[in-house]
Amino acid sequence: MPNAIRIAQVVEAVEGGCKKHVLDLVSGLDPTRFRQTVIHSSRRDPGFPEAVAAATGGAVETIPWNILRRFCPVLDVQGHGFLRRLFRERGFDIIHCHSAKAGLLGRLAARHLPAAKVYTPHCFPFCMETGAFATVLYLWLERLAGRSTDRLVAVAPAEADIARAMNVVAPKRVVLIENGIDPRPFDVTVDVEAKRAELGLAMTDEVVLCVGALRPQKGHRYLIEAIPEIIRSRPQVRVLIAGVGREEDDLLELVGRLGVGKHVRLLGARDDVPELLKIADCLVMPSLWEAGPYVVLEAMAAGTPVVASRILGLTDWVREGHTGRLAEPKNPSSLANAIQQTLSQPEESRRMAAEAKDMVLRRNMRDRWLSDMAALYELLASARKPSHP
Repeated sequence: MPNAIRIAQVVEAVEGGCKKHVLDLVSGLDPTRFRQTVIHSSRRDPGFPEAVAAATGGAVETIPWNILRRFCPVLDVQGHGFLRRLFRERGFDIIHCHSAKAGLLGRLAARHLPAAKVYTPHCFPFCMETGAFATVLYLWLERLAGRSTDRLVAVAPAEADIARAMNVVAPKRVVLIENGIDPRPFDVTVDVEAKRAELGLAMTDEVVLCVGALRPQKGHRYLIEAIPEIIRSRPQVRVLIAGVGREEDDLLELVGRLGVGKHVRLLGARDDVPELLKIADCLVMPSLWEAGPYVVLEAMAAGTPVVASRILGLTDWVREGHTGRLAEPKNPSSLANAIQQTLSQPEESRRMAAEAKDMVLRRNMRDRWLSDMAALYELLASARKPSHP
């Protein structure tokens, strides 16, 4: 591939939406046009290289680097030096950094190189609940790295607006390329009765599904705290939570303390999310912050009604009364009310789900996303012609 554009995908958060984003890039872009290398954390997911190999048939090289999400001065200095040496040796045309830690170290390591520097935040760290000092520090670091950024690719309109408003990079360098999905895996025919029986559910149960890593950001505790209010009027509600993470024990303790064990099941990691969406009466996403979560797009593609927190990154797609229902974040009562309305008004919920599905099929297709990313890479590569070693 002598004329292929050489791209480094630099990623620390090899999980969740960021993982899917990178896997879709390396598996979806034409390998005759783009020669991609994935530089990934060796600490977060030991199986990530195998996932890349499976997605690309072994055509994409993976290179581990020793880095953590949190600040760790020794590892961060070593990681910066490793990336700087690697970038110089490989002569990439484009260095695309994903998420905050990889975004900071990767762009700083590449700042004196002729390669084009691209950054996808997947949610800015200063938008998370980190405290006043950390928020100021993170914003300063984002602006520092922003000086070495040719394009900031936002995955949702709100992320683009924040980047411009907070002067993370020059406004003209912000590009909006919304996340895209392949809807086909979610357009499946499911034997609803059999699938529910497999999960110990009756056809009369009202199934509320929540999909996401078990960590504070995802707001699972507020969903569990909403259950006592929900079951007072809808005792057949069953809440299924699919995901793994460090909050599992705390969530199980909360379930027991509230006495709602009959109504909640933590399913762990699942590979049948499309089927779960088809048997659910609604998907709930009670997150505290997001950028452009895939699961909401997937639920909409499946035709499943959506209830979500009223936060930036979700309200780009979930519009109250049109494509779903919104609840105030960290508010179990507001969440309970939105879920009750969704379950008690099935025809209205189906109408909104149909509108949401139509929106996703028009707006958030994976092929469109890949085409836009390819066009951006080619534009940047044509403007910069680094000499390869």
